[in-house]
Amino acid sequence: DDAEIMLVTSATVTGTSRVVVDRMRDKGRKVGLLKIRLFRPFPLAEVRKVLMGVPKVAVIDRNICPGYGGIFAQEIKSALYGQSQNDHPRVFGFIAGLGGRDVKPEVIEEIIQYTEDHDRPEEDIIWIGVKK
Repeated sequence: DDAEIMLVTSATVTGTSRVVVDRMRDKGRKVGLLKIRLFRPFPLAEVRKVLMGVPKVAVIDRNICPGYGGIFAQEIKSALYGQSQNDHPRVFGFIAGLGGRDVKPEVIEEIIQYTEDHDRPEEDIIWIGVKK
């Protein structure tokens, strides 16, 4: 309920993210986790309910659509578009774990740290733990 950064994940990266989030919360950092279980139909109302009012959202995508970015990050941005600017979170889209690479706890910690350290994303797509 008190998250200042919300991680949005799906599939196997969620288990690792849950461990990292629990560890960070034990240290007093206000990080939360939203797992997307179903992509279509997209859970629009539920996503808005959870994310509105959270200052920053870090979306971890294990996919890329060339020229577009990660599909979950784009769906989250679309879901929040047009909502109240006062409660509208800044969405950071991260690409990690391409080609079957593991997304290790250190990578998730780096994603959270980047999101904490930046007021807004420096790029539309933030590559982390993968070769460009």
